[in-house]
This record gives sequence, structure tokens and C-alpha cells, in this order.
Amino acid sequence: MSTKKKGKNTGVKIFLLFLAVLFVCVFAFTEVKTFNTRRANESFDQVDFHSMAEFSAKNSEKVIKALRSGNMKKLTKLVGDEAGAEEVMRFADWRNANFDTALSYGAGSLSTEADKKGRIDVAERIVVQAGETKYMFYIETLTSRWGRKNEGVSAVGVTTYSHYNELDSSWNGEKDDESALAGTLFRESGSGEEGSKQAE
Repeated sequence: MSTKKKGKNTGVKIFLLFLAVLFVCVFAFTEVKTFNTRRANESFDQVDFHSMAEFSAKNSEKVIKALRSGNMKKLTKLVGDEAGAEEVMRFADWRNANFDTALSYGAGSLSTEADKKGRIDVAERIVVQAGETKYMFYIETLTSRWGRKNEGVSAVGVTTYSHYNELDSSWNGEKDDESALAGTLFRESGSGEEGSKQAE
């Protein structure tokens, strides 16, 4: 085979390879665009509370692990709020708290439905004994896709159990003179729906 013919064949192969790569790139781009469009326009008849409860339990474990370590950076990483994380960590000596006997009140949502972007909060109240004092934690998780995707810990609030009782058990992580809050509660972020229904 002549050198000229070999060069021609090589050029054809390179061209065909280029077309194949171009086809794959266009196909991949189209698939990603289609997926993003479907995701943006998706909606569900109801939220997936089962998944929300699982996300809440998983994230609460991460928060408790961070508290037990006494490492403020670990809590900051979870909530993205260094100042708030410092307040929560200093609220009590969590390294010596008895998390092994902590009592969870279960997961619940203060939103009656997901917002327009498909986001909805779910939170867990946890009672923890530290020294002579009993404390109440409010650990809030943010979910998207109507409860089907875990967006992480949005807020961690803590107060004394006595203060929780003084408020007739209506405290939901809000910061006041007798509590600390790390992160931003969903309903106070400007995104949460005004909710009043606590899921049992």
C-alpha cells in the first residue's frame, strides 16, 4: 500500500473517531440537560416522610458525634455557622454528657407541605443529661425533592429542659436568652412555609 493511500486511510480514521467523540459529547450534553429540566419541573403528590425520618436520624447522629468530640470545627462543618456552633458547644460540657441514655422524641416537620422548590424541614428533639442538668436539643434537617434528598443539617438548637417546659413544650429551636442556635431554622430563613403541624 502506498504512503499516500495509508495517509488517506489514517485521515479517514481520525475523522470517524472525531465524529464518534462528537456524538458521545452531544449525547451526554443532551442527557444532562434533559435530566436537569426534569428535575427542575418535577413534583410529587406527597412528601416522602419515611425518607425524611431516616435523614433526620442520620444527621442527628452526626451532630451528637460532633458534640461528644468537643470539636467545634466538626459542628461548624455540619451547620456552616461558626459563631452559632461555638455558642452551642459552650452551652454545656457535652464531652461529659450522657448521650448513651439520650431520649429522642422522634422526627417531625413544622411544615405542612414542601415549598415551591420542593424543600421541606424535618427535625428531631433529643433530651440529654449533662451533669445535674437536663437539656433539650432541636436538630433540624433540610430535605429537597419533596423529602427524597438529604440536604444536611440546617440548624441545631439547645436549651435546658426546664426552659422547654416553661414554654409549654412549644420550643422549636428558636434562640432566646436561655438557648443557643447554630445554623438557620428553615421557617426563619425566608424559605420555609408557615407551618404548625408537628408530625408524630
